[in-house]
Amino acid sequence: GRGWITINEAKSIVSRYGIALGAEFEELLELFHELGVIIHLTNTSILREIIVTKPLDNMRSKEGRGWITINEAKSIVSRYGIALGAEFEELLELFHELGVIIHLTNTSILREIIVTKPLDNMRSKEGRGWITI
Repeated sequence: GRGWITINEAKSIVSRYGIALGAEFEELLELFHELGVIIHLTNTSILREIIVTKPLDNMRSKEGRGWITINEAKSIVSRYGIALGAEFEELLELFHELGVIIHLTNTSILREIIVTKPLDNMRSKEGRGWITI
């Protein structure tokens, strides 16, 4: 589907598995978020209500080119109610630190590109598993 669920949908799902909806549920969300399985940001009341369930699928370009522009990324995240200021920058930093994307900011040109398939882009065409520098 759509790549995200509401907090109420998540509560409905976990309650079927006997997970308590208080602290246990919050800890589960934090764990899955830290592992990169989901994205659940809590900075604002809007973000608290949405859980991104397919973070990698949502960040990959439709063309399969392995990268997107910063404007394409802004368009994607704005669909999830993520503010395009500090909140967006924090999300990019998080994904970069987790290795989900590569977003370098050393130059104005690098700032405009987000590599969405870092491992695929590093693999050689010959399938050796390594490339030369």
